[in-house]
Amino acid sequence: MAEPDSQTDHATTVQHPWLVLALGVWAMLCLGHGTGLDVVTVLVEWVRLPGTVSEQGGQAGFLVGERILAGTLGLCGFLAIIIFIRRAMVFGALALIGAVPAWLLCGVLGWLAWKMIIVYTTELVHFAQYALVGALFSVALGRGRRPQLAFVITFGLGMLDEVWQHYGLHVWLMGERTHYLDWSDPFLNGVGAFAGTLPAASWLWIRETGTSQRHIIYLTAAGSALILFPLLLVGPATLSSWFGSYSYYPFWDEHTNLKPVHWVTPYEGIPLIPAFLLLVGSCLDPIRRTPSVAVLAICLLLVGLAIQPLSRSTAMPVHEPVARAKVTSVSVGSIIVDGKPEPVWETATRLGPFVDNLTGQTVADECADRRALPATEARILWSSEALYLLVEVVDDDVWARDLPRDHGGLLSDEGLRIFIDDGGDEVVFYEFDLSPANRVVDQLQFIAGAPFDFDPWSPSIGWLRYDATQVETAVDVRGSLETVTSSYSPVTSPPDEGYTAELRIPWEVFRTSTTGSSNSALLRIPPEPGQLWRLGLYRREIPRPRESLPGQVSAEAARAQLGVAPGEWEDLIQSSGWDVDADGNIAGSRVWGESVRRCGRLQAWSPTFLDLRQPGHFGVVEFIGPETTDL
Repeated sequence: MAEPDSQTDHATTVQHPWLVLALGVWAMLCLGHGTGLDVVTVLVEWVRLPGTVSEQGGQAGFLVGERILAGTLGLCGFLAIIIFIRRAMVFGALALIGAVPAWLLCGVLGWLAWKMIIVYTTELVHFAQYALVGALFSVALGRGRRPQLAFVITFGLGMLDEVWQHYGLHVWLMGERTHYLDWSDPFLNGVGAFAGTLPAASWLWIRETGTSQRHIIYLTAAGSALILFPLLLVGPATLSSWFGSYSYYPFWDEHTNLKPVHWVTPYEGIPLIPAFLLLVGSCLDPIRRTPSVAVLAICLLLVGLAIQPLSRSTAMPVHEPVARAKVTSVSVGSIIVDGKPEPVWETATRLGPFVDNLTGQTVADECADRRALPATEARILWSSEALYLLVEVVDDDVWARDLPRDHGGLLSDEGLRIFIDDGGDEVVFYEFDLSPANRVVDQLQFIAGAPFDFDPWSPSIGWLRYDATQVETAVDVRGSLETVTSSYSPVTSPPDEGYTAELRIPWEVFRTSTTGSSNSALLRIPPEPGQLWRLGLYRREIPRPRESLPGQVSAEAARAQLGVAPGEWEDLIQSSGWDVDADGNIAGSRVWGESVRRCGRLQAWSPTFLDLRQPGHFGVVEFIGPETTDL
């Protein structure tokens, strides 16, 4: 049934009050994203309390709360569909059949988003927000007669939203170094925009009216490809410097709501964006209700470009801006592991000085006086028998606890942390921890992922039963090593200069079941010239008090010691969980522990900006022969 001509004139009109409302809602939700996060955080913490939405609270309460929110939004959508069907029934039940394919596609895309993208409650709300914005733009543009244009505008605003969240909110305002532009969220926003504009398109199909804006869809898809496709030619490390930290191969993961998730990388998201625009935009056409064969063929081609099979034949590409160095080979027997550098070490490239692992700076950023980090440098060589490491540490207080080999307490003391990812697959790597007392912890680390059942909060699984007894270590202390029972023990010895640690790691320690014959194309033991490995070098520095800690410290003295602004003091007390007595005093050990956290921290040759066990942020070393020493 055709629409009267007098009403089709509205197709080109813009409803300015609705347009202002649509833009206002979008701007409020976009610029207020941080506020939305705070509100959702309060909601999440509330549902975790026992007795709120579940008797157990905690994880069970979180899951119940998420289902309540999903059910609420689902009920709203169901009611909207019922209202639409009741109004459309005046045109007969057969008129609704033509809308079924598009609604099925929307349902499938929504189901995929729920299964793979919506892993947090905030993202579920995000979907609903863009459904609302899409619906408002549908009304604003020709009173629902231009759904394709409404979808394109809403999708574009969703992209701007993601750019703001990454560069504006997280990078600029919050100063996060490990945040990344989430290439999953544009599709989540797009599915919401699809759901919000689909009722308008369906109404046009039923009433057999409306004008196609197919050219807008085609031009938008072509424009997005023209802008984004050149990025596919850029190296992964460069992309990371532009768009933030991301996994090159986004393995399936599991989050706290027990959902599998697959993070979309730029190499996947770039070809999928024009494919999504073509497919969904064509399904919103008021004239043709299903995509053409040509559109489907182009979408399949773009999806094929997004598929990146994982192969261990070439290891993991270096996908973060990390430190790099070349490792010169030396003759067997030229190095004696005694902590005293031989002349051959002068041929090795110096790695460092180390920087703060969380900030990448050469100062303790949160320390009250922003003091410079004590110097740490490393050198590395190799021979046909072993890998050699020399680490020189400047430290005016060299201390250690007298702990046996492989004692877990060594990991919380100061000392060196060395990680070696042979071949750089970012799945299995080796850890060697060395204290100034020459005590060693060695572990085989494994980055767990689906389908393995593991703790989602654990970045890796350490196998302490791995025992590399062939590794030789020596520590030469320039001063006096003070053996203590606790890091809270006050300094009693004169100032030290530091220490030098030397390690010899035979290639045999890397011959595990992870480097069997089936992997020979990836990894050569010993390595060949030109081969790349990943190396993480870290120093954990824990200052000790110069005198015995007082039992209690006044709040004023504690704030002055930590250099905390008055407006931040209450937040620090709450976040740290400190007990403050009636006189406003705090335990001296608590205040000192916070001072150590701010002024000690971890130093790194190649910072991870997170915890240490992040092989994607390890530095890259290239093995070369003795005749090539240039970088």
